[in-house]
Amino acid sequence: MNSQECSALAMPEARVARRRGHGEDAIYFAAAHNRYAGAISLGFAPDGKRIRRTVTGRTKQEVRDKLKVPAPVTPGALRLGHQHSVTIARLALRFGRKIRAAGRHQQGMSQLTLARAEALRGNPAWIGTGLRYSLTAVCAGSAGVHAALIQPHFLESRLLGSAFTVAAVALLLAALFVRQPRHDSWAIVVTTATLCVIAVSYLLSRSTGIPVLIAHAEHVDPLGTVTTAAELVGAMCGVVLMSRNARPSGKDEK
Repeated sequence: MNSQECSALAMPEARVARRRGHGEDAIYFAAAHNRYAGAISLGFAPDGKRIRRTVTGRTKQEVRDKLKVPAPVTPGALRLGHQHSVTIARLALRFGRKIRAAGRHQQGMSQLTLARAEALRGNPAWIGTGLRYSLTAVCAGSAGVHAALIQPHFLESRLLGSAFTVAAVALLLAALFVRQPRHDSWAIVVTTATLCVIAVSYLLSRSTGIPVLIAHAEHVDPLGTVTTAAELVGAMCGVVLMSRNARPSGKDEK
């Protein structure tokens, strides 16, 4: 017996070059155990680590046969095909990231600041901010003036005192709501109308009188004149602010 025949007998199995088949992630000879070993991927654990199944045998064929035996189902793992697998946890993680990203985008769009909204419309932001603050200041100042005059007018007439109370409360609420851009759909219109009604009421009280409330025209007083002028200016600010909010953006015009 020559040396080539002795080496052939010493090998457990002749090595033949072949393509690795499905289900054979790796089959190798483990010299430490003097046996063949094979490994196959079973997917990924919930923590993201790969799950591998390792078997051993005296020959490669024995290892292949063991690898073909269905492995126990790994909790949380979803098998896709014979070789590739993923886990439900990984799919849920990816889907959750997309949902969170979409939520952050929607939240960012819904929380646009006034400056950003004005920039999208192609208008300088400081103009809209100035108009809004002016309208708020006029409402607050007029509410304070009417509140201070409630008691004197109650002494004159309960109906007139009640009218001043309603005007003070309406102006105060208008000042609170119109300063917040999220109420623009109705607050600016209501505030502008309120200022116009109160200003016109003062002008009528000093010219022709108001039926039921003031029978005869009263004299013009400096406080009432300044307050009415401020209310008219505030009403004009409201009209300009409404026109700016209703103006389409540059993209819409195109």
